[in-house]
Amino acid sequence: IEAYSQAAALCQVAKNTVAAMIATFYLARLYMVQGRLHHAAGNCQEALRSTEQRAASDIRRSPAWGMVYLAMADVLYEWNELAAAEQHVRAALALGEPGGYLDLLINGYTLLARIRQACGDVQGAHEAIHKLEQAVQQRNLHRMIVEKMAAYRAWLWLMEGNLEAAVCWAKTIEPSPDDRLDILREFQWITLVRVLLAQGRPD
Repeated sequence: IEAYSQAAALCQVAKNTVAAMIATFYLARLYMVQGRLHHAAGNCQEALRSTEQRAASDIRRSPAWGMVYLAMADVLYEWNELAAAEQHVRAALALGEPGGYLDLLINGYTLLARIRQACGDVQGAHEAIHKLEQAVQQRNLHRMIVEKMAAYRAWLWLMEGNLEAAVCWAKTIEPSPDDRLDILREFQWITLVRVLLAQGRPD
């Protein structure tokens, strides 16, 4: 956290606004992992406020600006402020879509799916994942990204009670006792556990 805080501050002093926004995004994510949501929100709000006052309009149209909106949307989602969260995530996606900024699109559309599902809009959640699939279908993606997208589909099936489809996905996952716990596959493992529990298989 200290390293990202210093990086964001130094980038602001150097007027490297894009790098400052990216550092702010990762700093906010670290605060969220620690459960310090107010710190994450304050960090994002201050970055957006100060940058809006000083940055040129082209910076405010960059995907890096969208990453801070995305971090703020994540905080609002955790606070169950779903309307505000959706407003922020859609603003972020509007900045990421023109250039196909992959990190923003993946995190943005999966967050939008979670927001729509929390609002009871299962169809809207599926549409968000479908838009993500369309956005990345022409790319040669790393296998872990493809697996994460499939896990989100399985999560949606589980949320709407389609256990059969979720179980079919689970059968494609073959965990081993020797597997390392990989943070990049966290959502995949959590979803697999949820499917197994829904099957009545707590072991």
